[in-house]
Amino acid sequence: MTNPSSTSYNPLLQFRSDRGREQVRSEYLEDRKLVSAFTGEDSGSGYLSGRAAAAGETFASATVASRISR
Repeated sequence: MTNPSSTSYNPLLQFRSDRGREQVRSEYLEDRKLVSAFTGEDSGSGYLSGRAAAAGETFASATVASRISR
């Protein structure tokens, strides 16, 4: 069993990324406006209220949808 309180605990030990730093950076820059909307003072309420969106949409689903529609 893993003990997250252990001094030797390293959650990234087995992590392997399928994307490089530049790809992640470019995706973030493309979605900067969306990120800004969801991390603003109203936590994205204004952004979501201005869109025709399905009930229960989250930041993750909005991000995926924005990538699919490009």
